[in-house]
Amino acid sequence: MTKSRTITRRDALACSTLAAGAVALAGATPAGAEEPGSVLSADVVDYLYIDSASLGFGEEQHVVAALRDRSGFSAATLSLLNVDTGAQRDVALSKTVDNTLLFSLNVDGEGTYYVQTLSLTDASGSLVVDFSDADASVRSFEVSAASAAPMLLNADGADEDVAFEVYGSDSEGELVSAASIEDAAAVAVSSVDAEPQARGTGVVVALDPGHVGASSGASGNGLREEEITWKIAQYCRSELDTYEGVSSFFTVTPSESIGTGRTELKTRVSRAKSGGADVLVSLHINSTGNGSAYGAEVYYPYNGSYNNSTHAVGKALADKIVVQLEALGLYNRGTKIRVINGDDDYAYADGSDGDYYGIIRYARQENLPAIIVEHAFIDNRSDAANFLNSPEKLRRLGVADAAGIANYFGLSKAGASDGTMYRLYNPNSGEHFYTASSGERDNLIAAGWNYEGVGWTAPTSSNTPVYRLYNPNAGDHHYTTSDYERDSLVKAGWRYEGVGWYSDDAKSVPLYRQYNPNARSGTHNYTTSTYERDSLIKAGWRDEGIGWYALS
Repeated sequence: MTKSRTITRRDALACSTLAAGAVALAGATPAGAEEPGSVLSADVVDYLYIDSASLGFGEEQHVVAALRDRSGFSAATLSLLNVDTGAQRDVALSKTVDNTLLFSLNVDGEGTYYVQTLSLTDASGSLVVDFSDADASVRSFEVSAASAAPMLLNADGADEDVAFEVYGSDSEGELVSAASIEDAAAVAVSSVDAEPQARGTGVVVALDPGHVGASSGASGNGLREEEITWKIAQYCRSELDTYEGVSSFFTVTPSESIGTGRTELKTRVSRAKSGGADVLVSLHINSTGNGSAYGAEVYYPYNGSYNNSTHAVGKALADKIVVQLEALGLYNRGTKIRVINGDDDYAYADGSDGDYYGIIRYARQENLPAIIVEHAFIDNRSDAANFLNSPEKLRRLGVADAAGIANYFGLSKAGASDGTMYRLYNPNSGEHFYTASSGERDNLIAAGWNYEGVGWTAPTSSNTPVYRLYNPNAGDHHYTTSDYERDSLVKAGWRYEGVGWYSDDAKSVPLYRQYNPNARSGTHNYTTSTYERDSLIKAGWRDEGIGWYALS
């Protein structure tokens, strides 16, 4: 592989001036040209540069795109969408040199603009480049009534903040940040994992509600990101409070103002560090600007030499959380990394490349593992309707985040540290209920449930979790070790309530499972007693085998 090219803001600005000899072009398509084909940007774009991430009304914006294996452009048009007003604007090509195109425009409307497509014609024919595969941060800029703040320059006059992003596909087909496509192709997630930290006491989690107390986040379908992330953070913290050996706190609340940009992100990290956090979990909602993408994804530190433990912990924690979100019915987009390659301004102290996202990068500098949980896409109608538009749906997201955190750290519900499993019966609905929580047991007894004693003893952890689900229509619970059964019930409308307890991998004592085909509620029973099992089968219940295993 040849040495990668490093593109700084200064280089890109020089490129955008396109020195003498650049050819000014008309925007018309030559007569007789064929209908253009369409490709995603990751397939042909070397880099996309947007001069100003934010600017004032009427100010001039410059957008530069460089394409691989294309040159000699005879026409090109860049299409922008104002996602706040729905207005589309086509910008004619200003100048070109070799494989690089410059589009200059005076912005005449407030809002958030996204680069949608690039239509071009060269000696190879006509082509439409679709940027819907690129992250919002890569292809968007903000326009406000007030003029944007001046750029901060370092001693040699170079801007300290890189507002462009070069990206490409990694070996798994994911979009990654890089100085060039060549570098991006070399970026891959390491297979190195961290062993789950079975710490029963003293775990501290910093919950970071994205965009709260600072810049506004994404919006769509009548929803706002900062309002959603604050609610998810509260639900997550409430659920974490039901576990033993863990405490959590917020990095910011809506009543505060912690600035924007680097100041904001460094404040979040500083508060997490000063609060003694073991991990920082930054909660966000995704957006593409056109509503085409859907699902959940989690970003974590890449496998670099600097403070490498943040990568190992972050990757393992991200894996635990994303599967919990998937269990709710969200499409699993995977766990991901993003890197800024070859830029000294963002490199770590040992010279290694910096993580792209500031919250992860600044936390890594403090040797604090940080992840970004992108729960769903706010501008996707299906995601918004199914996962984001009610308090109950946001509660499920917060509970899922907490379950992932608890699973990584090996936490157990309060009152269940010894593995004791309590059995209760509802005389009104006929449901048998099982819980590891003495607090939940006592609350149900106070509500009129009959306490039937200890059902069995479960291991405090194992490789086989028992999932707990709730049917909001019938009002009963279900328990299973099957991922498939869990996911099928979630799709049918059941609420996933996380891991209830664990099955004994040594298979010491079987828990038998029976089904009552005549009941609407309390349809399943679980018992270690062969006598109880056989009596229920004689009474018309169906034998469904072994549900899981208890300790002897």
